Amino acid sequence: MTTSTTRRPLLRIRNLSVDYGFGDDAVHAVDGVDLDIGRGEVVGLAGESGSGKSTLAYAVTRLLREPGVIVGGEATYFEWPEGTDGGDETSGAQPVPVEVDLLSSDRSVIHRVRWSQIAVVFQSALHSLNPVLRVGTLIDDVLQAHEPSMGPKRRRARAAELLDLVGISADRLRSYPHELSGGMRQRVMIALALALRPRLLVMDEPTTALDVVIQREILTELMDLRSRLGFSVLFITHDLSLLIEIADTIAVMYAGRLVEKAPARALFHAPRHPYTYGLTHSFPSLHGPHRTMAGIEGSPPDLRRVPSGCPFHPRCAWALDICATQRPPDLELGGSPAARRVQCWLHEGEHHAPAELAAPTPAPLAASTNGGASTRTAGATVHSGGAS
Repeated sequence: MTTSTTRRPLLRIRNLSVDYGFGDDAVHAVDGVDLDIGRGEVVGLAGESGSGKSTLAYAVTRLLREPGVIVGGEATYFEWPEGTDGGDETSGAQPVPVEVDLLSSDRSVIHRVRWSQIAVVFQSALHSLNPVLRVGTLIDDVLQAHEPSMGPKRRRARAAELLDLVGISADRLRSYPHELSGGMRQRVMIALALALRPRLLVMDEPTTALDVVIQREILTELMDLRSRLGFSVLFITHDLSLLIEIADTIAVMYAGRLVEKAPARALFHAPRHPYTYGLTHSFPSLHGPHRTMAGIEGSPPDLRRVPSGCPFHPRCAWALDICATQRPPDLELGGSPAARRVQCWLHEGEHHAPAELAAPTPAPLAASTNGGASTRTAGATVHSGGAS
């Protein structure tokens, strides 16, 4: 398995900040976030509603609507030469990628890579698909716009191939979105996103409105496609129990800040931030003895007036005096390949983390490599509240 520390970089975000509005009443939706995604890596982005997850994704893909404003930071996409999929930074002669500034004022830059290199699957397929166009027309429009040399027959063949890829028969090319079930509409969205063979798939809570059976089918198909095609995924959700099964790495956001990032299994079983600990202990397990559940007390802060210091300190049972006055440092814990980061004063050298936040990091699960994308051989059950 190629770890996140040795994967060639695909997306690098540094100190990204996004506001909604201006002046004293501006909502600070994303505040100084750093995030890396490697080639072939699945990164899960988790957090409560309003924590800034979707805003971060839309800012990077330049789909942010007014009054959203990118007020600082960098987002770089690494465009690798064809034929260099897979592998890591330690193998053989190294190809050189083209660095693309996704936040460039030149809109043609993002237009060149968006959809062809970076594709987005939105949360609500029903509202994202044009209701007056047939499925075949929707796919044909994408191919015609980005691959003008492709003739009508080739486009139709490609559309049928894409539907087959996501488990839908070609006769559905003549269907309108309202004639499809929720699961089929979501599969069509994935097919549209994969039409131009992108390197990065951004998925914004794509299974939230689906029942757990359809959710399971779509996620299984997605991970199979990822193994076969080798693309990376940024999967946005509030469901940590889902991410433990599909993600290589999980990043947790709170009040616009990325408070913890770690390998999925390590974060789920040995969280280091009090907020992550609260999330992982707020839903029941299907296995083991019954226990009393305790949610996170209080409510997320008003993003117009985020508390000073650590924004989580008013809800934290282990808060120190310094937490209320000084922003916690971005600390790196552990070494390669299980490196993890956390923003918490409890792990700073002069302080001692409680036992709940100092559990031993579990060993990584066995995995196989297929085309540069790792495939888990063991994992958790979706909505199980624990790993098997």
